[in-house]
Amino acid sequence: MTITLSYRSVPDPTGCFDGLAWFASPDTDLFSPGDYAEAFHLNVNDIDQQTIKSVQDAVNNNFGGTRWIEVTYEKTDDDFAV
Repeated sequence: MTITLSYRSVPDPTGCFDGLAWFASPDTDLFSPGDYAEAFHLNVNDIDQQTIKSVQDAVNNNFGGTRWIEVTYEKTDDDFAV
């Protein structure tokens, strides 16, 4: 299984309590993949490293900004790999 993270910039956190997204406030300068995985009951080793780096860069570049970063994930079944 591979887990791919994605993110987008949003003006305010929406759906915070639906269990599907994680939000970094403009005052957040760190994204911890381990904390994210624990919060969503995922195996951190299944998360694609390039997407972790992309999210970390987005959160770090947004530090002190005015918008929130929303992070979501998608699971891909690798059982069909050759």
